[in-house]
Amino acid sequence: MKASGKKPSKHKNAGKASRFDFPVLPVLVLLVLVILVVVRLFYLPLAFDRDEGSYLYFGELILHAKVPYQDFYEIKPPGIFYSYALIAAVFGTTTIGAHAALLLIKIASGYLLFRISRRYVNASYAWLTVLAYGLYSTNPYLQDLAMVSEHLTTLCVLGGIWMLHQALDKKKSRWWIGSGALLAWGVLIKQTGLFYFLPVIIIAVGESRAQQQSIPWKGLLKLGGASLITGLLVLLVLGIQGSLPEAYHWLVERPFGYAEVLGDAQKQELRKHFISLAGRILWMLWITSGIGILVAWLEKPVRYPVYVLALTIAAGINLVLGGRFYGHYALNLLPFMAMWAGFGLYVLGNRIARQSGQRAWTYPLLSLPVIGVTLFLVLSNYFPVDQTTMIRRIYGKNPFEEMYNLGIYVNGIKGPGDQVLIVGSEPQGYLYTKTLAPTRHVFPAFISNDDPENVRYQEEAIEAMKSSKPKYLFLVVNSFSWLFKDESQAGRNYFNNAFYYVQQGYRKVAIAETYPDRPSRYIYGQEATNHDPQSSTYIEVYERR
Repeated sequence: MKASGKKPSKHKNAGKASRFDFPVLPVLVLLVLVILVVVRLFYLPLAFDRDEGSYLYFGELILHAKVPYQDFYEIKPPGIFYSYALIAAVFGTTTIGAHAALLLIKIASGYLLFRISRRYVNASYAWLTVLAYGLYSTNPYLQDLAMVSEHLTTLCVLGGIWMLHQALDKKKSRWWIGSGALLAWGVLIKQTGLFYFLPVIIIAVGESRAQQQSIPWKGLLKLGGASLITGLLVLLVLGIQGSLPEAYHWLVERPFGYAEVLGDAQKQELRKHFISLAGRILWMLWITSGIGILVAWLEKPVRYPVYVLALTIAAGINLVLGGRFYGHYALNLLPFMAMWAGFGLYVLGNRIARQSGQRAWTYPLLSLPVIGVTLFLVLSNYFPVDQTTMIRRIYGKNPFEEMYNLGIYVNGIKGPGDQVLIVGSEPQGYLYTKTLAPTRHVFPAFISNDDPENVRYQEEAIEAMKSSKPKYLFLVVNSFSWLFKDESQAGRNYFNNAFYYVQQGYRKVAIAETYPDRPSRYIYGQEATNHDPQSSTYIEVYERR
């Protein structure tokens, strides 16, 4: 009988055996991510900080047909208002709803990061990168627990980069257009999103050269055209609403003077707070990312580390421009630092695996010290800390927890049509009291100096206070809520008028006193009426007689 001449396929047998290999790395990463999600669930009710609360409030105003830069204003582009309006419409304006939306945004960003990383190297590298991103997202001092705008720009950038690679691979116009629209929306949320367009060009040129193809100028033109059209459509909406002149003022003229709103002492305090706390949990990850930056170039091809470097620089510009204020400016950097950490673990794991032949277990074993140290630091910082203590740790003497408690109190005693006014830069209080402000000047910090225009704005705010005759008035006595630049009376006109206004026809019904070395003190009802604050930082709530 003639032999068939066929030999048993080793690859076929190996393929069958591999189906029974335990996926060590994916299971380990998913287990860690589940732990991190559970930790975040505990902090879903965390009180809003000033940024997330204000953006969500502005989103609520959009849903009430209010016009940006006319009925309210900020120095951010209009995309941020419409993005938060969508969040408010879908998830509501409660702390739990907004932070649930944040959790989903983080998961979506992690998924996009996985897809991009897998394309650059392989699935093992992608799992290592997502692991590092999850661990990087555990530091509360970077305000990662808050629904701040950087989370949205991160989602837009990662989505735009992923669509760019789809366009390069599939040569379909819709991917170029989608990438351009998403990247443009990132700019419309925060201006610094503009810096990501240079990495886009680097990636497009690098991938074309690697595939020995010509530079896709037509595709880049479609991407740029989609970006331009997205921006023009938003400008058209503002034009139809009649708010283009005001938008120009707040987007172009005002931002250049924004840094000067903070006094030197406040800048120094915020910088010190950021530097001392931002690295407390993440030091092991920083080391891993540093190793990755050094060894990533050992793997071929080297164009992928070049892409990550370009994206890191673009995100780093945002940190350099704004890092002197709060930690959230570093959030855009985290996905790309995670990619460097992934390189560190992957390249070292490859070198070890070549010697041992145990690739499946090498990456998890290398990851364990990073996971162990970071989770130990994470859990010790999160538990048994309660939410009040966490707020104080992150934000210092900012009155965010106090505004939450007082807002819930007022919401419980006010009538359906009662008007509320918060005199101080804490618009999140309107979400807690379920009311809309009777004035567009919900950020007195913007106008608390003796500039003639700001003096006029203060007079406008004073007139709105007197004409609306709010049933309840919050008087916020906190330096970070007002950011007085000098001692001039003109700069404090709104504050002083509010102080004297409540003495006529109002009675105090609640007070929250903030102390640097012990929990805040709350006094309600009749006891609060004749109580003089014992702290220099406090919030008083007044009810019209």
